[in-house]
Parts: sequence; C-alpha cells; structure tokens
Amino acid sequence: MRKMLAVTTSIALLFVAFAAAQNDSLNNRAIQIIDSVKDTLSSPFEQPSEIGIESLIAKCKKAIDINQNYERAHLFLGICYILYDQPENAETSIDRALALSPDDADIHFFRGVVFSLLSDENPEFCSKSIMEFYEVLSSSPNYRSPEIQGEIIEAPEILFSIARCFEEQGDVEKVRKVMQEVIDNYPETCWVEDAKETLGFLGSEIPLNELQKPY
Repeated sequence: MRKMLAVTTSIALLFVAFAAAQNDSLNNRAIQIIDSVKDTLSSPFEQPSEIGIESLIAKCKKAIDINQNYERAHLFLGICYILYDQPENAETSIDRALALSPDDADIHFFRGVVFSLLSDENPEFCSKSIMEFYEVLSSSPNYRSPEIQGEIIEAPEILFSIARCFEEQGDVEKVRKVMQEVIDNYPETCWVEDAKETLGFLGSEIPLNELQKPY
C-alpha cells in the first residue's frame, strides 16, 4: 500500500511540474508577442497603417488570451488603440492593466494620455489627465516613457501636457506654476528655454495647445 501511495504521489508531482512548465511556456509566449509589438511601435512612422496597427491589436489580444493577467498586454493594446484613434477602447484596456498593476508609472502615463485625448470632446477629462500625469511624476520624477513612433516622452514634457490641461481650463496661474516647476526641477534640460518662452506667452493671444500632445 505504501509503495502504491508513493507511486501515486510521484505521478501527481510530475503532473504538477508538467502543468507549471506548460504554464511558464505559455507566459513566455505572451511576453514574446508583446515584445514584438513593442519593437514595432518603437520604430518611426507617420501613419499607424504603415506598421499594420490592426495586426498589432490582434497580437495583443492573442497575448491576453494566453495570459489574461499580463498587464503589459493590456497596456500595449491600449497604446495601439490610442494610435488607432480609439481612445474609449484605449481607456478600457489601460484600466484593465491598472487593475493588475496599480503602481506602474507607464500605465498611469498612458492613462493620462487617453484622458488628454478625451478632453478634446469633454473638458472634464482634463482634471483626470492632470491627476494621472502627476501620479507619474510623483513616483518617477525622472520618468521616461516607452519609445513610441521613435520618440520617448520625458518628465519635463509631461509637465507641458499638464500645463496644456490647465490652459484649457483657463487657469493661467497654474500654467505659470507648472512652467516654473520645469525650470526649478529640470534646470539642465533643453525644456527650460521652452518653459521660459511659454511664461512669456502668458497673457498673449498664443494658446499653449499649439504645443503637440504626446502621441
């Protein structure tokens, strides 16, 4: 009887080990898929059609089918939807990523980008965008985004996005404060001159929203 129990236990352990190895293999496959999506998105391009954005969306969904708890798959699906001009779908995907990894700075950054896009139709999203961008800077003062379209968004640029939101809300004093943050917190960067120039624009007819939004 003992010998039979030992054999049964060994078989059970082998089954568990096989299942774990199979699961690891599937998870690695999901990671590989998203890495390939990430590599494609990092290359410079003018139009999403140039990189086959629909096929990238399909790849992200495949990675999610493999591992629904892989937050980067949900995040990059959201990024693809941003580039595909579907901010509502992007919000849904990025919210799922946030639920899986609530402290991830990249997720908060792209959530801020989505809210910034949605604010074009509904100004109430400006406040949400500001909150997300400040969450990024609070956890990562020297934040650098994933490379998208050959560009990396850095912390001072996020402050410019925040300033645009305040400008859309008509709060010139907060715009002034944010530009001063750029000057005080990032004195060695090229963005200081842009901040000083923007401060000179305040009170003029030149709107801050002429500055390009990230993505």
